[in-house]
Amino acid sequence: MFPPASDFMKSLYLFSLILSSHFIRSEPVKILLRGNLSPSLIKNIVQDYGHQAVAIMLSCNGVILNYAFVMYNKSISKIDIVQNIAKELPVPPVMSYFLCDCWYVSEKIINTFAERGFHTIGALKTNRILYPFGIKKKLNEFAALLSVTHSDFHLVIVKNQTYYVYRYEGKLNGVENAVVLLSYPEKAFGNPKALRAFLSTDVSLSTDKILSYYVCRWPIEIFFRQCKDKLALDSYQIRSAQRIRRFWLLMSLAHFMCVAGPGEIGSFKNGYCQICDIIQLEKYHYPFLFSLLSSRSRFCKLPHLKYFPQ
Repeated sequence: MFPPASDFMKSLYLFSLILSSHFIRSEPVKILLRGNLSPSLIKNIVQDYGHQAVAIMLSCNGVILNYAFVMYNKSISKIDIVQNIAKELPVPPVMSYFLCDCWYVSEKIINTFAERGFHTIGALKTNRILYPFGIKKKLNEFAALLSVTHSDFHLVIVKNQTYYVYRYEGKLNGVENAVVLLSYPEKAFGNPKALRAFLSTDVSLSTDKILSYYVCRWPIEIFFRQCKDKLALDSYQIRSAQRIRRFWLLMSLAHFMCVAGPGEIGSFKNGYCQICDIIQLEKYHYPFLFSLLSSRSRFCKLPHLKYFPQ
């Protein structure tokens, strides 16, 4: 599934992440998942004229790193891809969470991550089946009944935005017991199109904490934007599946170098600018050094030897 060299990359990311979580044990490890929904038009096994990708990032104590970037080619489902990635993860040293959108909140994925020590926090489709008071009900229908009045909802502030939130704890299809949050923006209460739902398999978390953890998934959206804007994710011209995977590996390494390469973990933007400045400087430095050595080659040895022009 992964190109051979990516084992090194994954080890590098895991080392940075686990080292961070080791020193601050109270900070949970978070797994961020996103699927690239661009259409996949595969002519044959060798040539790819479009593609879909599944990306996994690891987050802990402010360290956010790309862990896996896997091509989806219909020979294996996205659910199976995510399960295979989950099985490779080490058991985290602290309480940790898998964060995903509604496409990946499935019984198989939830159980696989649970076996590795991760609770799941994810968005839910509004047609999921709940069992309030033991009665089978679609989530959106249940929300419509509740939203007749504000009495069952509580105001919650997340990232300076205010929401009306109802907390349900109990069974839903595929999950025996979990927390489901039904949420409306403050100014769109009762609007079916504004309804959002979130699931947490860790029922001990408060409503505020579930929502604040889910917001931590946003960096993977930023990662895709950074890769498209700065690392040519949406502009390379490669058709071979093997070459595309190799390009993704190089792209992942470049992103890692921007985040961690300048000497300390920092933002991609700062690291990218710093590396660009270094490259630009070297473009002028080496021609100047070469011309200097050429002009003095009659009188001194080359710089990799003991003598160097003063």
